[in-house]
Amino acid sequence: MSAKDKLSDIDANEKTIGMTLNASPVRFAYQPVKKEVSFSLDEPLEIGKHSYSVWVHDKAGNRTERTVNFTIN
Repeated sequence: MSAKDKLSDIDANEKTIGMTLNASPVRFAYQPVKKEVSFSLDEPLEIGKHSYSVWVHDKAGNRTERTVNFTIN
């Protein structure tokens, strides 16, 4: 998922970026050059409905959050 801010930029730390999978925190990686937040699964998800959320604070204190719902058949 892309995470960028053209004006104030984003600090790359756990206080300004967060990610959850099915409402549980996950370890993620932020690549400041690519402006991407990503994570890897240790094992495949089970069949059914899932969601992940990413939130980001920029240096000006603004916050944005995106939640993606998806289903595995």
